Formats: sequence, structure tokens, C-alpha cells
Amino acid sequence: KSGARYFLKDKTTAYDPKDLFIQDELSEFLSYLAENGYKSFYHGKIPKIIDADMRKNKGLLREDDLVMIPKIIEREPIVGKYRNMTVKTFPPPAVGRILLLILMLLEQLPLKIIKNQKSEFYHYLVETFKRSLTFRTQRPYDVATYKQFDDKLLFDKTFLKHLSESII
Repeated sequence: KSGARYFLKDKTTAYDPKDLFIQDELSEFLSYLAENGYKSFYHGKIPKIIDADMRKNKGLLREDDLVMIPKIIEREPIVGKYRNMTVKTFPPPAVGRILLLILMLLEQLPLKIIKNQKSEFYHYLVETFKRSLTFRTQRPYDVATYKQFDDKLLFDKTFLKHLSESII
């Protein structure tokens, strides 16, 4: 219900693919962050606005929760390839590795199967997501607690071929 004012024309109709879609509040928010830095998200007016909205809508997040967030850790994106495209995505602990694994497994599938989009394609697609997400849950990213899987092995052509063949 509340998202309708942001994502539907006149709060009722979906935008057409070629329609101009503008989010003024989001633009203001991002401009404010750009001018005031990331710390302004955790201290000052933004956490107060979030807190007020959460209280109004029975949410759980409070201003104190945001204030207690430690210093932001900046990490370099991880980079992979998918069918002649370069993909830059979030590094661990985010799910960027899994996104790249999914894309690299899909790349193993012949284009003719992808273009036909018959049951064989959907089976492969579902199994690709299932195995990739299982891979993530089996290897949580906390280097202090869990031995990590080497990304070089994860994206190794032989490993990908073996994993792909186990699906087909």
C-alpha cells in the first residue's frame, strides 16, 4: 500500500517500460548523503526521520540502532565476466560471489537452450540458483569463524564445467 505512491502512476497504474520514472524524495535523500557523507545516514536528521517513520508504522528500527553502527568498511568490488560483459558486484560478505557463480553457470548453458526457454532451460535455471545459494549457506563469510573457499577455485573453468554437468 505505502509503496504505491512511489512505484505506481497516480498510486494506481503501473508505469510503462518507456515512461520516465522519477523519485523526488529518493533524489533529495541521495543528494543529502552526497553532500554530507555517509555518516549523516547514522547521525543527525536521517536517523530521526527513520525512527519517526518506524514508530508510526510499527517498525523495529530506532535512531539508537543507527547510531551504534560501526565505521563503514569499504571494500573493492569483485569482477567477473558473463558472455562478453564485465560484471562488477559486491564483495564478501555480500552475495556478489554467488551472483557471479550463477552467471558463470548460466554461461555454461548453450544459447540455443536459453533462447528456447523450454522446461530444460527452467530446470537448469532453478538448479543453478539452488546450488549457488546452497553454496553460500554452506560457506558463510566470516573469515574469523569459517574456512573460506578460494574464489579462484570457485570461478575455475573445470569446477564450473563439473558443477554445470551435474545439473544437466
